[in-house]
Amino acid sequence: MNLRFVTLNAILMLASLPARADEFAPKFHADPRRFESPQNFAVELRLGRYRPSVDLEPGLKSQPYREVFGDSASLYMGLEFDWQALRIPYFGTIGPGIAVGYMDNTTTAPFKVPRLDGAASGSTTSLEIFPAQLLGVLRADALWREWGIPVVPYFKGGLGVARWRSFSDGITSSSASGVAAKGTVYGYYIAGGAAFNLNVFDRYTARNFDQRIGVNNTYVFFEVYTASLESAFTGKPLYAGTTSWTAGLLFEF
Repeated sequence: MNLRFVTLNAILMLASLPARADEFAPKFHADPRRFESPQNFAVELRLGRYRPSVDLEPGLKSQPYREVFGDSASLYMGLEFDWQALRIPYFGTIGPGIAVGYMDNTTTAPFKVPRLDGAASGSTTSLEIFPAQLLGVLRADALWREWGIPVVPYFKGGLGVARWRSFSDGITSSSASGVAAKGTVYGYYIAGGAAFNLNVFDRYTARNFDQRIGVNNTYVFFEVYTASLESAFTGKPLYAGTTSWTAGLLFEF
């Protein structure tokens, strides 16, 4: 009787070993939603190139931006915050977003009347632009969430506005009639891009990152966009928009 009881207990213990081992092993699954915390927002940190379309303004008889700053583009830095307000089943998320950025270009100020020896002045001249957008953002993340394919295409569109200022040695420039070289322009913003999910490289670390900090997904992304900023609320507009690209990191939480 005792031998049969001991044998039965040994069999039950051996049968339970795989199940107990599974409790301590990382539980990965094709569905990345299995262990994630609630996801409602996204933040983008972005860098790119920015060359404002100043010289495209109709009626210009010269290319003032090119003549002063040359053909090179400036570094653009930006930040975007999105609210993933609605999830469309088997497709992705849609919701509003807001983005802000900054670019500036600084070079040696030219003389109003060029010197015969071609020497440069001792002053600097700068153009700075603070673009911002109010957006609708559509992210098609079903490839990742439903199939485990770590690519998320997305589209953005909305209103754009930019504050700009031209200055020399820190002092705002002005025209011959005394009008300050600064203003606000507005227009539209359209962008499309794709993000690659970095969670695929280490899902165990990604799961811990989610549990401890609340970040569901981390992506690298590349985006092309057009910002048409050519209308002014008051005064003469500066064509401060551009068609360019940005890249950076995206965090969903």
